[in-house]
Amino acid sequence: MDSIINSEEIDKQKLSFEVLDDEKKNDINADKLSILILVFLYVLEGVLYGISTAIRIVLQDMKTPYHDQAKYSMVYWPYSMKLLIAPVFDVSLSSKIGKQKMWLFPIQILIGVTLMYIAPRIQGWLIDEETPQINKITTIFFFLITLSAIQDIIIDGWALNFFRKENVAYSALCNNCGRAFGIIIGFVILLLLESEKFCNKWLRIIDQQGGVISFKDFFYLWGIVFIIAAIVIALFKRERVDDNRFKINFIEVYRLAWKILNLETIKRFCFVIMTYEIGFAAIEAVAIPKFQEYGVDKDTIVLVELSLYPVEMFATYVIAKYVVGPKPLSLFMKTMPHRILVGIFSGLIVYNTPKYVSENGSASPYYYIVYELYCIFQKVLTMVMRLSILSFFSRVSDPSVSSTYMSILNTLFSLENSITKTSAIALVSLFTFKHCTNSLKLDHKKVLDECEVFVDGFFIEIILCTIFSISWLLSTKKFIKNLQARNTEDWHINKEAYILNSKKEKLLSKTPYDSSQK
Repeated sequence: MDSIINSEEIDKQKLSFEVLDDEKKNDINADKLSILILVFLYVLEGVLYGISTAIRIVLQDMKTPYHDQAKYSMVYWPYSMKLLIAPVFDVSLSSKIGKQKMWLFPIQILIGVTLMYIAPRIQGWLIDEETPQINKITTIFFFLITLSAIQDIIIDGWALNFFRKENVAYSALCNNCGRAFGIIIGFVILLLLESEKFCNKWLRIIDQQGGVISFKDFFYLWGIVFIIAAIVIALFKRERVDDNRFKINFIEVYRLAWKILNLETIKRFCFVIMTYEIGFAAIEAVAIPKFQEYGVDKDTIVLVELSLYPVEMFATYVIAKYVVGPKPLSLFMKTMPHRILVGIFSGLIVYNTPKYVSENGSASPYYYIVYELYCIFQKVLTMVMRLSILSFFSRVSDPSVSSTYMSILNTLFSLENSITKTSAIALVSLFTFKHCTNSLKLDHKKVLDECEVFVDGFFIEIILCTIFSISWLLSTKKFIKNLQARNTEDWHINKEAYILNSKKEKLLSKTPYDSSQK
């Protein structure tokens, strides 16, 4: 009983200090080094995501069928499975090392080794064969993205303890900026420097075969970077360890996660994050492949993507004060109607692309201006909504079970994205109507079909997604406003009472009842 009273007194003292801290003016200078380290960790995470995106663009450029592209899109599903393994990282606390750093080191080493394993093989899997070896590519990248998802769990949990309490919302900005820069490196820079056409046009005086860098060189380089980063962070970055925090075992963490999922606020919020992205599945997953199919070449798409990241960085800086504020979901709701309009506009641009783009990829400058403006609005609006969600995650999450809590919310967010994007890619062929005639026969066997598409499934998806988005927005406006107004306590469970009850249950299950002990 004394220990319980003492723990309550400690909690009261900690609460009083937290109140004093909240009254202080935000001092971001005290967390500058932490910001740099956290951004670097998210850059590494973004590089892996960017590499996987680069592979997807190459597959589309090689005219890979949509059902194979849908299969490859499953490499992103590990981000949706984080909840199954996240509780592991809220146990095994080491007072000497720290629980996040204890796991981050071996995971980053394994990522580095995997990249170096892929390096000499990716060219053969992707380009040298007659058709890409989709099964091998999907399997190895599924494993790599699984490691990336584990790294994401660790970093998200660690991020909540990187900063002073009044600066914790900046973790969402570090996430967005770091990942964006990493994606530039892994996606844009890789494809541009690997492209023979781009390098001969912009980087060389005399034409040569191949790009400045190959997939093999790039994978080797970043494999080494991951290994060095793991060693440096393990040696020089200290992790704050709170010896007063409650400690529970592996099974209890899963039970705790179940308790969190059963909170009324979490149930309501689950509905929001599991449904809103359905309305944007077509433009997020299918628009870029359709631009390529209708004539825009790979290098142009990558160059436009490169131009978007400075815009995204500037937009992040501009909207920071709004998402760090007390009502980030208000910005989320205000942004949604504009994103619906951009989705409609995307369908119009894709439909008119063949009129302005020739077979060799050249087009009117006015077309590329329109395409650039469309991509800017699409990228910024998507980023604003995502950043609003992440900021709200940071605001309502409980730092004492940081990995579990953040992973619950991020898993639901990623699961919905994975399902909608894979479904959108897979359904394109189903919604596409075409008329095919045999153009070549050999020994009475059909060898080649010539097909004329008279209804492209992408446009049907745009119509369905638009109808869904408008309906969703009208029906959830008040619902989300009320959810945002809930107190922080409504998002947390009473952990101390939960743990005491768990211990009592264990004691009763192990100790026979004796009436003389009353």
